[in-house]
Amino acid sequence: MCKKILGLFMLGAILMPQASADIPSGAIEYNGHYYYVYSNKCSTWEQAKRYCESLGGHLAIIDDSEENKHVYQIMIRLGYGSAYFGLSDAEREGDWRWVDGRKISWSNWNPGEPNNIAGREHYAMFWDGSAPYKWNDGTFGPNPADTTFICEWDYDSGHESTSSSQGMNVPHEPTAVQDNSTDAVNASQDAQEVLALVNSERVSRGLTPLRLSKELMDASEIRANELTVLFSHTRPNGEPCHSLISKGAYTVGENIAGGSPTPSQVVDLWMNSPGHRANILNPDYEELGVGHVYKAGTQYGHYWVQMFKRPMSKAIRG
Repeated sequence: MCKKILGLFMLGAILMPQASADIPSGAIEYNGHYYYVYSNKCSTWEQAKRYCESLGGHLAIIDDSEENKHVYQIMIRLGYGSAYFGLSDAEREGDWRWVDGRKISWSNWNPGEPNNIAGREHYAMFWDGSAPYKWNDGTFGPNPADTTFICEWDYDSGHESTSSSQGMNVPHEPTAVQDNSTDAVNASQDAQEVLALVNSERVSRGLTPLRLSKELMDASEIRANELTVLFSHTRPNGEPCHSLISKGAYTVGENIAGGSPTPSQVVDLWMNSPGHRANILNPDYEELGVGHVYKAGTQYGHYWVQMFKRPMSKAIRG
C-alpha cells in the first residue's frame, strides 16, 4: 500500500582524509577515525585482523560509551545488524585484549556475557539478537553470516580533509549497501542517513535491517522529482507509484513526505504516522530506496520518497 504524509540533526558531509590508506569510499567518520563494515571476506577473526591491517587500518577498537554508540550506529547505517571488532581473549581465556595489545579498560557486555559457549567464543561482537550497543562473545564463523567485521582507520584530526577521495587508493566498495545485483548503490548523504535511521528503528525491535537497492534508489529519485509537480502516489502521467519498478514476484510500498528539511525530521514524521511506520517496520521488506529533492517556490520545498520491496511469497504469507 502507498502511504503519504506532510511535514517539516542534519549531519555534516562525510569527510575523507587525504591519505595513502585503502579507506573505502563509503567509510564513515567519527571523532578522527573512519569505520567500514566487511562481510564474507574472511573465514577467521585472525584473517579479518590481517585484512584490516593490509588496508592500513585495524579491527575497530572501542574505548568508551560514546565511541561504542557511534560505532554501533555506523554498523547499522551501513546495513548490518551484527559485526565483530578488535577484542579477543583467544591467547588466554578471560584476558580480553584489543588488537593493539592493550587490556580492556571499558566494556559493554550483555548480562551473562562473555560466556564462552563450548569453549570457542573468543571474539567480541555486536549481535542483532541482543540489546542495541551491547557486546557478546562469539566464534567468528564457520557460517558466512558470522564473518562480518568492522575495520577502523585513524588519522591526524588536524590534517586537512576533503569531501573527495582524491589521492586515496579506494577499493571498489559501494557507498552504502550492495544489493543482490552486481551494481553498486551510489547513495547520497541524505539516503545513507535515512537508511541508518530506518535500520536503527528496525534492529532495535529485532527486525532485519534493510539494504539499499539500485532499482529502488533510481525510482525514488524520479518519484521525488515528480512530487514537485503532483504530490500524490499517482504519478503525473496517471500511472501508480509502483509502475517505475520492473514487474516480478514482489510487492512495492511507498512513503512520501513534503516540507521536512532533514533526514531525522522526515523519519520522525513517518515513525509517528501509523501507516508509514508500518511500512518502515514491516518485517517482510528487504530493500529500500530513498529520494529527496528541494525545489524553491513549490508548495513544500523539500520532497521525500521511500520505496520498499518484498518477495511476493512473504507478502502472501503476511
